[in-house]
Amino acid sequence: EQGSNISDTCFVFPSRRAGKFFIEHLKNISNETLLAPECLTISEFFDTLAPEYEKEEKVGLLFHLFDSYKTVTGSDENFNQFIGIGEIILKDFNDLDNYLVNAKYIFSDIEELKRYERENILTEEQVQCIQKFLGLFAGDSSEYKQKTYKLWCKMLEIYEHFKNKLLSEKICYDGMLHRMVVENEIPEHLLPSQVVFVGFNALDGATKALFDILKRKGIADFYWDYDFKYANISEDKA
Repeated sequence: EQGSNISDTCFVFPSRRAGKFFIEHLKNISNETLLAPECLTISEFFDTLAPEYEKEEKVGLLFHLFDSYKTVTGSDENFNQFIGIGEIILKDFNDLDNYLVNAKYIFSDIEELKRYERENILTEEQVQCIQKFLGLFAGDSSEYKQKTYKLWCKMLEIYEHFKNKLLSEKICYDGMLHRMVVENEIPEHLLPSQVVFVGFNALDGATKALFDILKRKGIADFYWDYDFKYANISEDKA
């Protein structure tokens, strides 16, 4: 349906492999020479919308996180002792941002977490995150769980210190960048004239928000990997 304007359209896929398959398919069905359209993964597409920030490698992120951890907790652990819990914390921070969860809800007092869940004031994604984190404290009051709880009480401060440190250096992790993109106005000059999202099914909060933004701007089409009603996006192409 893109016709002769296909080279002016940006196609976004869940994986690089899907994009390569699409280009090969275009070559096989085209009766004329076409300038290949831009094909990006969803992560690469997010990157184009925040070009002033650079993705930091995992090891670099862990060193920055370790610095925030020591600053906030006063721990005398060395990096090798920290790296195990550091990888868990880094993944949790990335998940929080990808699902647009309010960190103040998650890193609250445990009883407050339970109240938020009971009173149905959170999104489904936020509830799922809370249920996962509450599992850390279920059962006996072992020394390990007491230590984990003490760390939990410092997590919001670590999260904020870590992100502010990264922002000051114009570096980020995936979820952090995705959250910044959808929670701020996207400069018009960074947007393609037309973008087509192909083959998506399960969406995290940031991706859903981006799809909604671009749909409202009238520049996005969607070809889902399943029935559109499960995407929480208004019907377009299914």
